[in-house]
Amino acid sequence: MKFSMARMFRYGVVFIGMFVSSTAFSLTCPQIKDLINISLKAHLSFHDFNEELSQRTFENYIKTLDPGKLYLYESDVKGLADKYKNNIHKLIKARKCNFINDFINIYTLRFKEVNDKVNELVDLKHDFNIDEYLELDRKKIGFAKDEKELKDRWRKRIKFQLLQLISTGVKEAKAKEKIKKRYYLLNKDFQEETLDTFYERFLASFTTALDPHSEYLSNDELKDFRIATSLAMEGIGALLRSEDGFVTIVSLVPGGSASKSKKLKVEDKIVAVKQQNGDPVDVIDMNLKDVVDKIRGPEGTTVTLTIVRDEKGKTSKFDVTLKREKIKLEERKAKSRVVSVDVESKEGKKRSMKIGILNLPSFYIDFEGQSRKSKDYTSSAHDVLEELNKLKTAGIEGLIVDLRANGGGSLTESIKIAGFFFKEAPVVQVKDGDGATNTYMDEDKGIVYEGPMSVLISRQSASASEIFAGAIRDLNRGIIIGDSHTFGKGTVQNLQDLKKLGGIKITISSFYRPSGSSTQLKGVDSDVVIPSISDELDIGEKFYDYALPWDSIKSAKYQNFDMIKNYPSILSKLSEKRVKTDEAFTDLLKDIEKQKKKKEDKYKISLKKDQDIKSTDPDKDEELEEINDVRLENDPTLQESLRITADYTQLLQGQTPVSSKLDPALTKKSKSKKNKLNTKKTGNGIKKRK
Repeated sequence: MKFSMARMFRYGVVFIGMFVSSTAFSLTCPQIKDLINISLKAHLSFHDFNEELSQRTFENYIKTLDPGKLYLYESDVKGLADKYKNNIHKLIKARKCNFINDFINIYTLRFKEVNDKVNELVDLKHDFNIDEYLELDRKKIGFAKDEKELKDRWRKRIKFQLLQLISTGVKEAKAKEKIKKRYYLLNKDFQEETLDTFYERFLASFTTALDPHSEYLSNDELKDFRIATSLAMEGIGALLRSEDGFVTIVSLVPGGSASKSKKLKVEDKIVAVKQQNGDPVDVIDMNLKDVVDKIRGPEGTTVTLTIVRDEKGKTSKFDVTLKREKIKLEERKAKSRVVSVDVESKEGKKRSMKIGILNLPSFYIDFEGQSRKSKDYTSSAHDVLEELNKLKTAGIEGLIVDLRANGGGSLTESIKIAGFFFKEAPVVQVKDGDGATNTYMDEDKGIVYEGPMSVLISRQSASASEIFAGAIRDLNRGIIIGDSHTFGKGTVQNLQDLKKLGGIKITISSFYRPSGSSTQLKGVDSDVVIPSISDELDIGEKFYDYALPWDSIKSAKYQNFDMIKNYPSILSKLSEKRVKTDEAFTDLLKDIEKQKKKKEDKYKISLKKDQDIKSTDPDKDEELEEINDVRLENDPTLQESLRITADYTQLLQGQTPVSSKLDPALTKKSKSKKNKLNTKKTGNGIKKRK
């Protein structure tokens, strides 16, 4: 199940209180039906609990109970499916929840059977010199057909846990004792679970059956949600999601320790967590809240994450140690820089052209400061206005708005910032569940910057970023460059606080561009695509289960700036020619091909001490650049964006571009080891927030 802190790309959240008796501390069957009805009444698309939702809820509930397919047998799942998969909606409507007991009983039985055999499996003589792997891609394996198959899965799982401890210097005998104690405590925790827990999981299974961004939040999860949407949080600065038993990094918060480490990437999987002076704990199949609790901790302390990364046609495993710190989201401000590009036109003109880079990590705003009417409250619109004026004073001829790491934020801020580039015009249309449509305009008649501009996007550009990029493109105000398309989150969620019963976050409306095209699922396409590894990763709305479909509505009336013409095809040809001969892209294109070939055979953990898959020590690899640094040395995408923008500027100036070049000193890769972390090389290879 994907947890809200990880799945959601925020644009602003509406909190609506719902009256619930203050004496209500646990869920009852009638309350489950009532909460389901509340969800359906508010939802954008689904208004009735039908057979399709029953099937989806069943599948989700099975995944919630046994994400790793380590307890239930194929026959168990089939037996439950035959009885309930197509009938859950009928039972809930009749206020009958006893069927949940059947799920609980069979799962409890299988849990006890496995727990009774754990010590026996730990005590086996494990051979760490043979070639075998632990499969992490749960979509490739079904539920075990028999006891023998299930036992072998557990043998490999325990072998992996032993290797985790042994790789840190723990003797095998001691490692076995630690693992036995771990499973003893796991069993103790399970014995303390109440019916409430299983009811909460059922509600979560139902709400995520509606769409990927709707969900039921228990009280603990609601608390975490509020931490994630507050202006400051302690941790490592990463948003996570949990799917099929694995915790994956969805995005890195610019300015956070995870981002500053330059060691972590989106789609990295966290398979173990080690506390300062502690032992690594396997977190595969662990509840996301529990993983987050392990990663979170007092400011100034450290935590070590064991990372699995599938990239460049190979899979690697390594440890990264991070210092926990307080992340003040209001400090993630817009930044700018001016870069000179040497250009030459077919008309024979050679000169140096100034291009501005405006990096915007999110559409942020201090809502509390705004409500208090503070004079200097943090606002992305205020900061962008200041940076644009600096760039204009510097005499730029073209501009890049870098939204690659921008996962969204305030809708109002995105509308204001879009309005800096054109006069009064529609920015976004919003449709609710009743089909009513509202158009949100930039009402400022002034233009801050009216020159050539490009919007640099990636698969991580989501929600409010897609609104901004879509408006710029539809009005033909500028070109979109970067990954093939943005994330594709085109929906709006509303959170209802249920007091003692937690909360429900439901998708209530959807975004549409001025042209009427939804940003949902498809996102915003690039006019000029720059090759990237992220385009080959499973990043985007389309990879979520039960994502709502793309659709369109009537176009709004708006001005056509006519600044696109046939330029994308010209710019693409010039860019493709450069990319083919650029050393950085030559290597990258090879890596992309390897990634494509490896895609079907990824995420397997080697259970051999001297594995045949290369284990990566990130200190020996080139460091990743924090996008918010607006640096060029290790960022070929930004380098090519500058050249594309310079070409585009020449076209708008009536010239035919021949070449656009950067000073070699600006593109030379940095070998600086600033922000070097205490990383530890591991001896195990692998093949698949906080």
